[in-house]
Amino acid sequence: MRPRRPLLVILMWFSFVLPATASQIVSQPLSKLVDESRFIVLGSVTRVDRITTDKITGAIYRVEVEIKSSIKGNPGVRNFILPVRVGGLRGFDVSLSPGEQAVFFLRSLDPGQVALTHWGSLAVFKEGYFH
Repeated sequence: MRPRRPLLVILMWFSFVLPATASQIVSQPLSKLVDESRFIVLGSVTRVDRITTDKITGAIYRVEVEIKSSIKGNPGVRNFILPVRVGGLRGFDVSLSPGEQAVFFLRSLDPGQVALTHWGSLAVFKEGYFH
């Protein structure tokens, strides 16, 4: 009977190397997010449409937002459409529903190029938070 050392060595290598090289989510200070954001706006979600669903990439939604006020930058628009990815292995954004209000930290507001500064960089307020 042949020794199984090579198989044992390979299994041990995977048990030590893979966890060390796995992705880790690192939290960032709010001040860095503010500095990196071109626009920060308070907005109200007016419509949410599911575009696609995939177990790996998550569900992609088309979220329409009405800007209520600007905290940083002059957006130059009253509404924008934001693509949001929720669930799966790559969907780290927050799920949104019509009527919810949130602060959006945005890298761009150019039509067709609207993007959050980083995935998940928005803060949703509980219903009734603002009167």
